[in-house]
Amino acid sequence: MVVKMLSILDTTSKRLVDTLELLLKSENWLTVRQIADLLNVSEKTIHEDLNYIQDNLNDKVGLEFLSPYGIRASKLSVNVFLNIQSQILLNSIPIQFILALAKNPNQTLNDYAEILHISRSTLYRYLPKISDYFKQYDLEVKKSGSLYSITSKNEYLYRRFFSTFLFEIHGYNVKPIISEQWQSFFKERLTRMYSFNQEEISDLQISYYSIFYQLSIEREKQNHRLAYIQTFVGQDTPFTKEEEHFLFCNEPDLSLGCFTKIESAIYIHRHTQFSLTDTEFIKEVSLFLDKLFQTFQIKKMDVEKKRLLDFVVDLCINVKYFKIPYHFFYDRFESFSKQVELNNTAAFNLMTHLIKELSLKTELDFSIYVDHLIYLLVVTLPQIIQAQLNQPILIVSSYSVDHGYFLLKMIEGQLNIESTYFESVICIHESDLKHYDLDNFQLIISNLALPLESTKYILIQDFPSKNNITSIKNILLSNTKVE
Repeated sequence: MVVKMLSILDTTSKRLVDTLELLLKSENWLTVRQIADLLNVSEKTIHEDLNYIQDNLNDKVGLEFLSPYGIRASKLSVNVFLNIQSQILLNSIPIQFILALAKNPNQTLNDYAEILHISRSTLYRYLPKISDYFKQYDLEVKKSGSLYSITSKNEYLYRRFFSTFLFEIHGYNVKPIISEQWQSFFKERLTRMYSFNQEEISDLQISYYSIFYQLSIEREKQNHRLAYIQTFVGQDTPFTKEEEHFLFCNEPDLSLGCFTKIESAIYIHRHTQFSLTDTEFIKEVSLFLDKLFQTFQIKKMDVEKKRLLDFVVDLCINVKYFKIPYHFFYDRFESFSKQVELNNTAAFNLMTHLIKELSLKTELDFSIYVDHLIYLLVVTLPQIIQAQLNQPILIVSSYSVDHGYFLLKMIEGQLNIESTYFESVICIHESDLKHYDLDNFQLIISNLALPLESTKYILIQDFPSKNNITSIKNILLSNTKVE
């Protein structure tokens, strides 16, 4: 299970972020007591935090107080929250310490204390938390004599981790990290690289890979060499004379071959350029998308399907091989996903079920990416939330999900009615029943006794009998007549 990086923050910084996140997510007014209970602190502490927000951040947050209802943040959007979170993170001691360790390796604690104007004992207190957090990504805060540095056995994963880390703590804004001159170079170069290999690249990807490129240059200058990525199966993009001149003038100590190695590490973020891409991933993701189009009765759209296929297979590669999440602190797609759920619960439930099915088929854990995937699916195919869906059917098995699908096949095979009745069916094991709102289903079929009203629920045998099939058919046809 991935632990959020908020866990390493100092108490005050973490609590400020948590308080703002509660205000962002709340659809209603929140009382001081509610916030205090949710964060397990005193009301006095929350009053102090709200005073700080009002004095320092209120032009962005817009706190409103109304007795007896409580507090709300009228100006707080996801983008504003990310901007404020960035300010809080960059001012927190643990984040400053990590940045100092990365930028100025092989210094003593006294040196870092002097750089950050913080006591040595304070930094020493944060070392265990930071070290423990890094372990899940195969990073280590290494002590050699009295000198400290952050190391990894895998230089590529080190760069991947810190690219994501820097991107997020700066609020997904490259301007504080990269000069305009280099921003322009990276944008033109990355666009040309991907075009040369007949791939598309988004603005967000350009920003992220620009940080990866910049960080890689700094690491190469510190003698942390990255070998040419042998799993890259595309073509190296030749440098133009202008690009060669720019690099020679700005980084004369690095060869063109060094930049080519860096670019091979950027290319393999894309599954089509990565030799270890499992063809089973492509097959299962393609089937997942076909089922999505079918479930929501969307006419096949080749361009949109390819875009979704590329992203989801890229995600499979990241989860299996690189294991660096797309966010460490806050999933910016969570609020979008929540609104989808509120606006079309049936569509949301069907998407999450299809994602869970894909996770089982690929044997990969997508749990921290569900909101991101829902965002991508809905933005690419807005027809999903516009679809007028019949409520789905739920099949619950006491044995396994596979047995649930067996029941579905048997029922479909014996019913002499249109297949459209079974376009939206979810099969689960009884242990997952607690994750579903049963009111969202037109019919629940199960081989175990459930405390449900008979008009929505049918108890069937492990192998459906003729009477079972007749009962199911009658309910489905009567539901259609009511509509």
